[in-house]
Amino acid sequence: MKNLKKKFENFWYYYKWHTVLAVFIIAVLIVGTAQCSTKRENDYLIMLGFKRYVPEKVINSMCDYIEKYGEDINEDGEVIVQIMDVSTYSGQDSELFKAASSKMQAESFRNEIMLYIVDDGFYDEMNNKVVIFDTYDKFDDKDSTAYNLNDTEFAEYVNSNYNSPFITTNTYFTKRKINKDNAKSVQNMKNAEKLLDNLIAHLNE
Repeated sequence: MKNLKKKFENFWYYYKWHTVLAVFIIAVLIVGTAQCSTKRENDYLIMLGFKRYVPEKVINSMCDYIEKYGEDINEDGEVIVQIMDVSTYSGQDSELFKAASSKMQAESFRNEIMLYIVDDGFYDEMNNKVVIFDTYDKFDDKDSTAYNLNDTEFAEYVNSNYNSPFITTNTYFTKRKINKDNAKSVQNMKNAEKLLDNLIAHLNE
């Protein structure tokens, strides 16, 4: 027993900080793994672009409403809509403005974002410059490239949850043109169009 105690004391004397560091790293890895395993993965990723500040409560309300009409694409037991806000506006911090503009450009080149919620200003800023907004037989505005959400159940729901009118000017759902040779884009668009069909069918009930 004395020899064992002496060996431990000797080990601790020489390797104390190595041991503490190793325990710390293991703890970080365990916590990180736990967080990753419980992270909710989205079924739909939508880009939001307004020429004004969009409060988080408004974005959350938009997600809640849209999720009611989506499908559990990744089969994890729940429908998750994530909205990526790239809004820019007068008076915005210059670094945040640059970050939002860069995110808008970069994310639009990926094959994941098919749908956009935009106001008039962002529609004009993006269309035929960042992406090309596509025609769709369910769209009713902008030469059939957008669906006007103003005065719909969607606007009523968001405004009611925000406890103040937020969607008071023309706001649109739109979708992008895709590279039809890209299998991922084609599948993501099929999922997006199913969501659009179901959503639009309920907007004016």
